[in-house]
Amino acid sequence: MLHITPAKLFDEAIKSTITENISIKSEMLEGCAHMHRATHIIEGEKIKAFSSFIPSYLINYVKTRQSKKFIKSLNKLIQYPIIENPQSQYTDSIIITFLSASVDKLKIILYYAAVQALFKQIPMVIPKSISSLDVNELLENVKVTNNYYIIFPQDLNQLILSEPTKAGPILSKTGALLHPIIIDTPFEIETGALIIGESFANDPLSCIQQPNVIKRKELGQQLAKTLAQDTLERGTNYLLCQYNAKSVSIQQAGVCALTSPPGTTKKFFGDDRHMAKIFFKHLGRHMNIVPNALGKMHSLHCGQHENHGYVAMLGSTIPKSGLGHLILQIPEDIAEQVNADFYLENSNEKNLKFYEARGLVVQEAVEVKFQDRSTFVYAMRKNCSQK
Repeated sequence: MLHITPAKLFDEAIKSTITENISIKSEMLEGCAHMHRATHIIEGEKIKAFSSFIPSYLINYVKTRQSKKFIKSLNKLIQYPIIENPQSQYTDSIIITFLSASVDKLKIILYYAAVQALFKQIPMVIPKSISSLDVNELLENVKVTNNYYIIFPQDLNQLILSEPTKAGPILSKTGALLHPIIIDTPFEIETGALIIGESFANDPLSCIQQPNVIKRKELGQQLAKTLAQDTLERGTNYLLCQYNAKSVSIQQAGVCALTSPPGTTKKFFGDDRHMAKIFFKHLGRHMNIVPNALGKMHSLHCGQHENHGYVAMLGSTIPKSGLGHLILQIPEDIAEQVNADFYLENSNEKNLKFYEARGLVVQEAVEVKFQDRSTFVYAMRKNCSQK
């Protein structure tokens, strides 16, 4: 089963799959670990394949010196602009920073990175120094240079899986396969903000502060956009998109989730409540509500835990579609792998059954007041420890 790799399993995944032909230390990839841009395949209880990647435009977000130096050295091998033909010149790419897989698992382990490259419409580049596999012999339409392999967007469809896994694609109630797109470009941030803004229009917490529905939508968009921009390097902000060979676009997305993963460390993102702190700060700024009560509630019920996954914002533009349930599979999978708790604040009583169906349990209800209006916010938590 293909999983997105939590930071705490990153070293184990590398050491389990590294070969004698590849001399890469786990410290060289530590930045990717905390950006959650890696996947691994588990068979039984053993990790059988592993890969990590990074978009070239995010290299400067890598925090550790050794990791940044290594990834920059891979990027320097690539000749930008990458010319497919005179009309198509790419100035960015998805760089595979580590790849270890048997021939039969190559397409599966490259899926997560390939989806990003396909929907962002940039090539995927595999440096020859990070894998002993002859990719040119195993995949179709691969361009080869002295230092790396290139797969252009129109040829990435060969890596798009047709069976559900933990890391995607995810099977919807209608039978459609939805692919997880990491939000890390301005257009993706804007798309996610529009989805959440639409969902925010009927949120009771925003209703008590802003009676005007149009302004409520704008408020939700502002919150989502600011939070996504502040946390884009985390790699756990997602859109779910359906793949259509005739028209590849994230505008087809109908659901967005802004979440914080368990297993991050202070030297990368501050303490384990970093996203919550950012969210509460912007909540207070945009909604004129001092969210001390929410911060205390978070700290009491989950903030003191060494590990917990946190859902800051979730939105779907298609009512009763089940898309909200589906997008939560990704952060839950990450939490389950490190036996973490899964936590969120729900400000809509109508959504209690929705979250309870996923195993989240109300820990406390806090009343939030603004002028003569008030509503309740529910602290909800799920224990994702593996059974």
